[in-house]
Amino acid sequence: MSIQLPAPQTTNITTAATTDILDARSGANDTAHVKRGMLTIRNKGAADNTVTLIKSDGSANEIDEFTLAAEELYVNDWDMVFRGTTDKLQLLSSSTSALDVVVSFIEETP
Repeated sequence: MSIQLPAPQTTNITTAATTDILDARSGANDTAHVKRGMLTIRNKGAADNTVTLIKSDGSANEIDEFTLAAEELYVNDWDMVFRGTTDKLQLLSSSTSALDVVVSFIEETP
């Protein structure tokens, strides 16, 4: 059974910090399996930016790490399960070079 999909989440990151790019579920017992999610990250700045993707469940679990040159675009599709109010997708940026991040979904099932 499919459920209503959230609108794509767009985040503009301009600091060297960890930023939530996909929020946790609203209830402690909520679970969602995101199937065919799409993530795009574009480095809008002039400097290279090392990016680390993290699935957090209260502790950091690194998914991927890569460096984006100026104006470079990263695109990835993925399946992932999110449970409760602590599971979320985060991005750690190494520089203040601005990043545009868009997380969208093709299908989400409970």
